[in-house]
Amino acid sequence: MEEYYEEPESSISYRLVELSSLMNTFQELHNCKKGKLVFNDEQAKWYGNASLTHIECTKCKKKVHLQTSANCGGKWQAKNASEINRRMVYSACEMGVGHEAIAVMCDILNMPPPCQPSSRNEHTQALYKAHKDAVEE
Repeated sequence: MEEYYEEPESSISYRLVELSSLMNTFQELHNCKKGKLVFNDEQAKWYGNASLTHIECTKCKKKVHLQTSANCGGKWQAKNASEINRRMVYSACEMGVGHEAIAVMCDILNMPPPCQPSSRNEHTQALYKAHKDAVEE
């Protein structure tokens, strides 16, 4: 399956960011009067709609990492399922749309593409299990 995503032509790009993560990141920032803060969003650090970015001072080189989504299972690692990807899959299921529709939405918003279909299947299985467990309770 061909991935539907085009590189943004402008510097305008959007991310869905967990507010508590953003708040914690900016609490770590400092007040360097001589440098400017630059945001680095490497495509290699995109994990579906989750990404690992950093903000760095051009003068003193202080760098703060920003994880845009928590993991479903605790400590953040790239190989673990992120909360935003799980919620994107859940919302697609609830709306009755597939991977391609979410990919189009991400493209229109200049966001990283959604998780790969194989990851989407893992999220769907986890959501099915959670729903099944809730019904059994």
